[in-house]
Amino acid sequence: MNRSILVIDDEESVRFTFCSFLEKAGYQVWQAENYLSGQKAISSYKPDLIFLDIHLQGEPALSLIQQAKEENSQCTIVLITGRPQLGTALEALRLGAFDYLCKPVIKDTLLRVANNIFKYKELEAEKQKIFKQKEEYRQHLEAIWRSVQDAIITIDMDMNVIDANPATKKICQNIYDESQKEKKDKKTIPCLETCYPVIQQTLETQKSFHDYCIPICYGTPEEKIINASGSPLLDENKKTIGCVLVMRDITKISRLEKTFQEMEKFYNIVGKSKSMQEIYEILKEVANSDTTVLITGESGTGKELIARALHYTGNRKNKPFVAINCAALSETLLETELFGHVKGAFTNAFSDKKGKFEIADGGCLFLDEIGDISPMLQSKLLRVLQNKEFERVGDTKMLKMDIKVIAATNCDLKNKIKKGTFRLDLYYRLNVLEIKLPPLRERREDIPLLTEHFCSRLNEKFKKNIHGISQETLELFMRYPWPGNIRELENTLEQAFILCRDKIIQPTHLSYEFQEYFGQNKAQESKTEKNRVHTLSYEEVAKALAKTKWNKTKASRFLKISRQTLYRYLVRYNFEEIPQISDEKNG
Repeated sequence: MNRSILVIDDEESVRFTFCSFLEKAGYQVWQAENYLSGQKAISSYKPDLIFLDIHLQGEPALSLIQQAKEENSQCTIVLITGRPQLGTALEALRLGAFDYLCKPVIKDTLLRVANNIFKYKELEAEKQKIFKQKEEYRQHLEAIWRSVQDAIITIDMDMNVIDANPATKKICQNIYDESQKEKKDKKTIPCLETCYPVIQQTLETQKSFHDYCIPICYGTPEEKIINASGSPLLDENKKTIGCVLVMRDITKISRLEKTFQEMEKFYNIVGKSKSMQEIYEILKEVANSDTTVLITGESGTGKELIARALHYTGNRKNKPFVAINCAALSETLLETELFGHVKGAFTNAFSDKKGKFEIADGGCLFLDEIGDISPMLQSKLLRVLQNKEFERVGDTKMLKMDIKVIAATNCDLKNKIKKGTFRLDLYYRLNVLEIKLPPLRERREDIPLLTEHFCSRLNEKFKKNIHGISQETLELFMRYPWPGNIRELENTLEQAFILCRDKIIQPTHLSYEFQEYFGQNKAQESKTEKNRVHTLSYEEVAKALAKTKWNKTKASRFLKISRQTLYRYLVRYNFEEIPQISDEKNG
């Protein structure tokens, strides 16, 4: 720092002596001999220290103190006088003078005073620097306190809220309001009751906790899901004086997770693939409609699950859902099962019987394998769908029906229409809205999810704790064509559960048929490559080597053969360069 001194005195000997002593001590010194020159020197030099004679040729010098403070607030003034007066000294000190010396001033006193003053200035400057740093740090912390989006709450040992940042308002107004009260008025509040066990544990064990999810509904229009973390609040001696909570509103994230989970499943239907998402949207649209729906798809794709989802997510869910497999019964039995019969309608008809149409009144009737019904029943079913009424076998009374009809088939009904085995008009009556289920091989991204779903169910069924399938098994599942679709996947896993005595299902636990498929496939690939060896000509091999600049790895890939097979070719056709195995590492 600067160490400049101005000596203002009307005695030349005093000025000379002061300047001589001070300059030798290393200070920069200026001098002024009267009041006016003192004013100019103060304005021009703005010294750090002024030795000021209190009487300058009869002029009172006290006004120079005020000028010096205005020019440089850090300027220190020491008064010197040959005629000390208590009143003048007190007035000088009141105006801001630092010290008061009486003439004659000896060298040691002069240098000691100057040295002490500049040491004080250095200490004061350091103090101001530290204060400024602390103030900047405090402002920085306050900025963080205000800006952070997570709620930060401090709690004392009695579970009372000490303080809370403004973000706490958005999470819980009650907690924030409590933090603004005077200490004597603070009390525990319901909002934090669910946190008390972990807070108490933190205070007792001095260990932090993380990701503690709690619902908060006090002081908010609707329940919020909060993720809370906490740590002990320590004083400067590292003594626990409370707990600091950091709370984050994860309500939106929780809702999104719930939405994603719902997207992966729709009323027991599992699948997150694009095709299944499209089907879920159709189901939502048609669930509350009485429109006749035709569900098509290969065997095992889950057509009845779709039918049940349509019923139990719609406005008929509290009414019966009745399913019948049309392919499992003969024409006569199917007719009586569908429409019922009256007593005496045929031999052994000893009493009246309600049919499926009557039982399903108000609800849904699911006609599975609709493509396998006889022409006679097709005709009768068409009339029922058109007129919304039917008659029991052996009866003439027409019964009204209020049902939603859902039909399903794994047949190509259009092909049956061409062959004349299925009525075109019935097809149009059934196919008001078609839901086409994709085979499992076209939605392979759902296989891991389906596998996890079935493993969970089978663990409950067999009272086991199998964690899932190995990566190798999953890779086989992803490659397998699944002709039996989801039903085959479930059956494959069930058999594996029976055979598995470990925690993870391995390929060895899979059915013989499943393993045989991959065994035959591998043998076929080997056979194809073996036949390929005999069909490659010298020119083909040479062309591949030239194209890849004798890079054997690339050449074998280009020819779609193994490196070992390429080596046999090189020997067989007597190529000049015979590759070594070690060369392959450079390929």
